[in-house]
Amino acid sequence: MSSVSGLSDLWLRGVAANSGAPSDVLLRLLQPEGRRAWQVLCQERGLPGDVVDAVVVHPDRAVRRLFARNRHVGAAQRSRLIDDRDGFVRADLAAGPRPRVGTVEALPDDVVERLLTGRGPVGGDASVTVEEIRQELVSSGQISPFFLRRMWAHPDPLVRGFAAAPWLWLGDEERDALLFDPVPAVRDAARRHSRVLDPVAMAAELPEHSCHHRTLLLGNYAVSRAVAEACLDRGRDLLSLATNPFTPPEVVTRLARQADPRVRERVAGRADVGPVLLQALAEDPDDGVRTRARVQPASRTWAQCRAVDRVYGQAAEDIGVVGEMVVEPDGEWYRACALSGHPLLRRVAATWHRLPVSLVRRLADEPIRRCGICSP
Repeated sequence: MSSVSGLSDLWLRGVAANSGAPSDVLLRLLQPEGRRAWQVLCQERGLPGDVVDAVVVHPDRAVRRLFARNRHVGAAQRSRLIDDRDGFVRADLAAGPRPRVGTVEALPDDVVERLLTGRGPVGGDASVTVEEIRQELVSSGQISPFFLRRMWAHPDPLVRGFAAAPWLWLGDEERDALLFDPVPAVRDAARRHSRVLDPVAMAAELPEHSCHHRTLLLGNYAVSRAVAEACLDRGRDLLSLATNPFTPPEVVTRLARQADPRVRERVAGRADVGPVLLQALAEDPDDGVRTRARVQPASRTWAQCRAVDRVYGQAAEDIGVVGEMVVEPDGEWYRACALSGHPLLRRVAATWHRLPVSLVRRLADEPIRRCGICSP
């Protein structure tokens, strides 16, 4: 492949993006002369198996780094880079796909464990520290909550510390084991995460000024009646309270009568909203509130509620949601949404990347193409 002009670069990128291009053509693009097409080829599309085989052992780390960030390939394929000797490649694997769109598929448990504990390839370089890789992984959304729940008894104290994060999922025995762990760092992590259920601790920590941390606490942590009442009296942080699964029921009822339709809509999207209040919201003067209330009977867990809200465009800010809300709904629920008579629920189904082909085709044939947004 000879040197290419600017116009030829566009042609090469076009070939790299072509889903019908055969493997032998794509493999030629991995030669140095095809460098201008590498991003399209390695990060912006799915790849045949033989091309993936070539990418993960490519001599230029730029190719491998691009593939580590590819959101169009499965986590198992990207995980083949766990043995890469280059620290930047492993860091990109830990950071996850870019751009991040919707829910990220979790990495296999053994890969997560190796990234957390720093067990890299023998003789691998130290261009990126283990702590930097851990930080990338923790914020990437690639750790399964089920993995964390199983790790409370892991022999490595670092992993046990991470296992305290899904505190609401842990039983009393598991919580006590972490709170009284022989390693101080694990005990500190357990105490830090246990505050999610302590409204007194939350009130003591709550900043008075508006900031991300205040929003995090009021949107996720157990909130006392006094704190909630103060917010209501001042007309402050009402969106956060309407989202918070721990907001006292009587406060939720008052939130449903607020003048701001965005607050009422958040209340309509709660998993714990009662039938009487939901019926009242289904007759709200605001169209957005009515719509959210009328589809709510189909989403009765916090995970399902958030899946609807992500599509509806009124989801709470992603500020470290805790407990049940970190889990994706199961496939049966998405399949039921695909068959729903309500277009909003069909749109929700269209975002699920594992939707069966028959249902993908059904949604793609919608007369109004608002449902045809299936992720690859």
